[in-house]
Amino acid sequence: MNHHRPTETDDARGTLWESLVDSGQCAVAERPAARTLDASIAAAIREEYFAEAGELAMRYGIGVCDVIEHLERAGLARMPRPERALEHIKCAVHAAALAKGVAQAWADLITALGPGFDRACAGRLDPVEGIAFARRFWLDLRASTLESGDRTLLECAARLQDVGYVINYDQHHKHSYHLIRNSRLP
Repeated sequence: MNHHRPTETDDARGTLWESLVDSGQCAVAERPAARTLDASIAAAIREEYFAEAGELAMRYGIGVCDVIEHLERAGLARMPRPERALEHIKCAVHAAALAKGVAQAWADLITALGPGFDRACAGRLDPVEGIAFARRFWLDLRASTLESGDRTLLECAARLQDVGYVINYDQHHKHSYHLIRNSRLP
């Protein structure tokens, strides 16, 4: 293992990790600087994509190039054994769809993980606060992956969704709908 100071291109810049390396408390292994995948790994991902994940990719409208680009941005080329991603090609397709903001991918994620996350939050917090926290979490997570125009729209929707409480607690969602539809929003 070599000790080195992180360069401007390291992902750990400005983090606790960098401070540990700078102080000499932590040894860092050299990583390849290349961010693009090796041609043999890219070819294997293409093969696995068409063999195992084609149906899911069609559902989300994600091409093999989108998956490879997503894996490169995620740093797969720097990993010690990038071929391990082949075992999880469906997850890579789903992750690429989430990063592109595909609504169906988000719905599938929330359907699969939402109930367990809701229960965990409700069990640790007051049940109502726990569910509210879980809903905000999903909104924040999705907003962090959207483009700025979509993010603004989602933020406005999140702020307006409960405006109906001003009129009445009971059926506030209907009051929210009525207020939003009949207001002069830009």
